[in-house]
Amino acid sequence: MEPKYIVAIEIGSSKIKGAIGLVGKDAPLEIIAVEEHDFIDGVRYGCIQNVEDVKQCVSSVISALEANVKVAPQKIKGVYVSLGGRSTMSLKRVIEKTFDEETEITRDIIDNLINQAYQEAPTDIDVVDIISLGYTVDNITPQNPIGTFGHSLKTTLNYITCRPQIMKNINRVIEERLPLDINGFIVRQIALSNLILTSDEKKLGCMLVDFGAETTSVSIHKAGALQYMATIPLGSRNITRDLTSLSITEEVAEKVKRNTNANPQETIGTSGKSTLIEGIDDAEVNNYVQYRSREIIANIINQIKLSGYKTSDLPNGIIIVGGGAKLKGFNSYLETQSGLKVRAGILNGNIRLLDTSINQADAIDVIAVLYAASQNNSIENCLDGAKEIEIKPKDDDDVSRLKEGFDKIDNDIDDLDDIEDKKPNKDNKTRPAKPSILDKLWVNLEKLLKEDDDNGYEK
Repeated sequence: MEPKYIVAIEIGSSKIKGAIGLVGKDAPLEIIAVEEHDFIDGVRYGCIQNVEDVKQCVSSVISALEANVKVAPQKIKGVYVSLGGRSTMSLKRVIEKTFDEETEITRDIIDNLINQAYQEAPTDIDVVDIISLGYTVDNITPQNPIGTFGHSLKTTLNYITCRPQIMKNINRVIEERLPLDINGFIVRQIALSNLILTSDEKKLGCMLVDFGAETTSVSIHKAGALQYMATIPLGSRNITRDLTSLSITEEVAEKVKRNTNANPQETIGTSGKSTLIEGIDDAEVNNYVQYRSREIIANIINQIKLSGYKTSDLPNGIIIVGGGAKLKGFNSYLETQSGLKVRAGILNGNIRLLDTSINQADAIDVIAVLYAASQNNSIENCLDGAKEIEIKPKDDDDVSRLKEGFDKIDNDIDDLDDIEDKKPNKDNKTRPAKPSILDKLWVNLEKLLKEDDDNGYEK
């Protein structure tokens, strides 16, 4: 496969991010650049509210990516877009097909079953993906149904859905206003799971939590597949807005929040000993932050019950990402309340950052979308091809000078056979060594460069 540039856009409630990467055959995905733009109130719970404002913000991110020295002068023509938000969730459904006689299960039969699932999907929501949780052939669950024989084929499917308005407004921004091609929609929560969860975690059981600004997405993985996904309409901005009740602006409240510990067990005995910014006593701040954190954590833990599982079914615990996960003490509080071990999600070894200034924790969501796009069997190149750049001599004199230089190099190469290393002569004395071919080439290059300086040529 020819190396291809891929571009991802993540439209969040607090930031809009873009990333560009290079993918080639049997090579790690190389992240060239990540750009972001703070953006508040244009997106609510994952749904675009102001199409024009979001368009301007996405355009700024695209321009910043195109300005990267590893990208210019190429232009971005298409993007892969992250999909998430309040209405993104999973719906389980069982579909069964019977045969008049014993039949071999083929790839075509499997594909027809999936197509049937799309056709029978609810009409009031958009189905963005369908995930099979396994197949049963005549009440037997084979690891791979293709090649088996039976009278019936049954599968449990997870429909991944969202409100139609979410995709409609993204299309208005990307395709109608910018305009760029949308090469594919990628569900952020699924992309994150494929990037940061290990195969053992998915197989044995774990929960992935994406703690964002206005929403918290939760997915449960068991037996190697996504079993449940839901989005909670609570995020870290709820904590910030709670703090504005202390007669401070949202900007100051955000700073206050960063200096607060969400875990009450880690702040026992410390309240009243210090004062945070704007003269607010930390006891008041802790009350707001810890109360809201407890509410968010309770909702996260409740998703385990709603999924039909128990905490004992998730021995690999909770893996958490998102800006909210940086709140001091939140992860340890989640661990205490849930009784499950908690770890922060990190990039896997199939990712290589070409820019060391990229903050992995902050960019992991948009990088996950890039990674998901790179795993697609039909990857779309997101850049217009770079124009071929030719270096031409200025005039005929330059051609003559270049030819003269190469003639000198050719003559030196012809003399290579005559160059001898130091050898004893008949008087058993050592002859001085002749200049090496590299010495001669260097002298000729210096002469050419000096002539450039004397004649005013550009190097």
